[in-house]
Amino acid sequence: MTSAMQRSIFLISIVIASVLAACGGDGTSSSSTAITYTTLNNPIATAANYMSLTGIRGVDNSTDVYITGATIVGTTYIAQLYKGPLTGGGTYYTMPFPSSTGATISSTNSYSVDNLANGAVNLVGSYTTTQNANQQGFIYTGSVTNNPTSGYVTLNYPSARQTIPHSVMNDLVVGGYETPLGKLRAFIYQISTGQFTDLKVVTDANNAVTAYGVWHNGGNSYTIVGGYTDISTKEQAYILDYDSSTGVITNTTTYTYNNQASALTHFEGITTNGNGGYYLAGFGQVTSGGAVSCALVSMTRTILGPLKTAGFTTTPTWVQAVFPGATTQYANTVYQNNLLGTYLPGPIALNGYVANIPTSLIK
Repeated sequence: MTSAMQRSIFLISIVIASVLAACGGDGTSSSSTAITYTTLNNPIATAANYMSLTGIRGVDNSTDVYITGATIVGTTYIAQLYKGPLTGGGTYYTMPFPSSTGATISSTNSYSVDNLANGAVNLVGSYTTTQNANQQGFIYTGSVTNNPTSGYVTLNYPSARQTIPHSVMNDLVVGGYETPLGKLRAFIYQISTGQFTDLKVVTDANNAVTAYGVWHNGGNSYTIVGGYTDISTKEQAYILDYDSSTGVITNTTTYTYNNQASALTHFEGITTNGNGGYYLAGFGQVTSGGAVSCALVSMTRTILGPLKTAGFTTTPTWVQAVFPGATTQYANTVYQNNLLGTYLPGPIALNGYVANIPTSLIK
């Protein structure tokens, strides 16, 4: 993989992503191969605006969801959090990182959200300032409201040039950072201790590593997904287990798109399947520079070795989702049996979508 492609994987949400989508009445649906597709764009967006869906969580004790992202107006990202039904009709909240003395905010993007008590949330994302164009991470803790002025804390990996927190759940944040030498690395951040840990999927210091999704299994057990470059410079996806009390990584398993040889494969998000396994958002390129294919990936647990450790299947089910008429499409996140991402062309410059995939297609 070229250094430019490595950077594009690390910064993909900056390059093509922005906000969520979907407010009442603006969605349009179609059905293809039993999958139902819905376009979800913020109704305030004009034809020149860019939208995307970066992350999603169910709202506690509700059928509603939170969806993170940003509206892109020109080159400015305006962070937003949507709360409401998956297919629209909810409320958009503007959540920009606040400016301060010596730091004038130029753009903010939100990537992931998690439930706290009494309707509060943890929200992670990144921002830039007019003084510094590099991405800086943040975590917001507080109520869901427009333009909060407090509750934000900068979250930067020590000595990193850029930091992007991609996913938060329970006590962990996972994401990526760029070293001063331009290497792309992944991190785990423990909220309760304020400590960063490098996420090492491979030992070769020249390889790029990303972490895009985390799921809390209960207790100290978490499952993390993302991607890395192997020694042939091809991008592979991975899934692994992490114990937050010991810092031990187990069951690291790598994948290529549709379980076949491919030039690029990446996992973007993770959710439970409700039966001990997971649904993942995945995409890949069969040939370098070729078209991107998007899929919901059904990942089951398996028993490995004499100690009966619960690992992961080596042959997950990939259910491809192709938005009708799209020439470019990405899969950014997943919720239950719904794959969310972006596509073009469409009503605006970059459009959000939800692909509802019948469970009959998911083995």
